[in-house]
Amino acid sequence: ETLYTKLPVFAQNAVVSLEGWRIQRSRFGRPFQKYLAEYMGRAFSSSDSITAFQGRRLTEFVAYAAETTEFYKDLFKELGAEPGDIRSFDDLKRLPLVTKRQVQENLSKFAAAPVPNGKIILSHTSGTTGSGLRFPVTLAAHAEQWAVWWRYRNWHGLGLDVPCLYFGGRSVVPQAQRVPPFWRYNRPGRQILFSGYHVNRENAPVYLREMKHSGCLWIHGYPSIVALIAAYALEFGEKLNMRWITLGAENVFPQQAAIIEAAFGVHPITHYGLAEGVANFSMCPKGRFHADEDYAAMEFLPNETGGYNVIGTNFTNMAFPLIRYETGDV
Repeated sequence: ETLYTKLPVFAQNAVVSLEGWRIQRSRFGRPFQKYLAEYMGRAFSSSDSITAFQGRRLTEFVAYAAETTEFYKDLFKELGAEPGDIRSFDDLKRLPLVTKRQVQENLSKFAAAPVPNGKIILSHTSGTTGSGLRFPVTLAAHAEQWAVWWRYRNWHGLGLDVPCLYFGGRSVVPQAQRVPPFWRYNRPGRQILFSGYHVNRENAPVYLREMKHSGCLWIHGYPSIVALIAAYALEFGEKLNMRWITLGAENVFPQQAAIIEAAFGVHPITHYGLAEGVANFSMCPKGRFHADEDYAAMEFLPNETGGYNVIGTNFTNMAFPLIRYETGDV
């Protein structure tokens, strides 16, 4: 990163595009296409069909976790139970909840031994609901997670070939930079990556000009940053008609959604996902959230505030099984 900040802008664009090319290859290759086709095929399956599918995956995953990880091997021994006793969603309740702290303090015990290092990547949580967590993810699980996210986007008419204006937390522009351009180009990924750290009233006009000049119809990013640039668009009287606004990483507040819709002419859509892959909710075109039960097993346990704690079981990541994991989210 230190070296990147010292490069001229054209070289930074080349580095960003090189990284974009690497991501395209690793994230959206044949496994992703296979998983996406499967997820699209299950999109309107019956409840009984999804329940049966989930039961099969749970049975296989719990047995695998008990066989390959020290934590779950010891857990079943301590409970005097057999992995084969867990054959359905309801059977999961026979197992105790697992906290993020437990996982952080026993990382090696949760890691599955037989996964070859060449088939995993390291992932991490943001730490927004507690300290961050770094853990291994199989390439297959990584592709499957992106497949369930793109199923949701496909519901809204978005395709992989749609160019995107991205407003996230990546430091693609050196923070010391004081003059435009405050964006970099990921050409293989068809993205313009805008710096979220340089958005202010003084710089807003150049952001808005580049957005309009690009001809892109899709904005994706953090609600806080997208709402801020939307507020400047309204202040400066710039009309940018977008077709899609997708938001992630943060809660979307009603006032943010209202400002974004006023500025860009379309109501933003969003989903809930976790790096750990233990829970995922997707918003349908009617604006309702749906738990993606063919991706993970989710429980909603009542808490003292009148809300529900999100508990999740990941049955996709063979490198780091998490069963009845307390996400820390409500």
